[in-house]
Amino acid sequence: MQYASMAATADVMLTLEAVATYFGPALKNNQLFIEHIYLNTFCKSYIDDPEGIDYWVSKFNRGKSKGEVVAMIITAAQDPVNAGAAQNQFNNSITQTSDGGFILFGGTGGDVVGPAIYRGYNIWLIKTDSNGNEIWSREFDLGGNEWPGGSVFQTSKGDFVLIGRTQAHHVFGHYNDYPESIYYIKVDNDGNVIE
Repeated sequence: MQYASMAATADVMLTLEAVATYFGPALKNNQLFIEHIYLNTFCKSYIDDPEGIDYWVSKFNRGKSKGEVVAMIITAAQDPVNAGAAQNQFNNSITQTSDGGFILFGGTGGDVVGPAIYRGYNIWLIKTDSNGNEIWSREFDLGGNEWPGGSVFQTSKGDFVLIGRTQAHHVFGHYNDYPESIYYIKVDNDGNVIE
């Protein structure tokens, strides 16, 4: 896919209701938009990579649309020069499907647990056609904190397998006292859980 068509597709996708729900208020704030992408795609916060986040935010100041910036981030993330954990994380979050569409795998803020400052993540899976139009969207709450990222792949039968890490909720909303575990979810081509 060329940069121009990626940018146009991203601009269209950013108008979808599911995307507006996913980004929430971050969709209207350039800094929060990039921070949201970094956290949910690369598992990095502003503290982890302030220069990288500032770099992408500066693109908006130069007149780039959100779709153009997303296309540039995708291009940079796939460049072998940038190989490493963040690139691996990115490549596992967006996968082209056998029908030419895409499956997007990430996390979304879940229900409030304990005091209002604690939020859990749920798994979010979105299937699009080749033009980026949403076909379906599913959110999975396994009862813990399902961290953004992980791996998604399509089987030879057309099903999707999601693998990631989760951590149980503490009654007071603290996670650090509880061990992490691995989750495995298998969904059919319509997003229905089969395993």
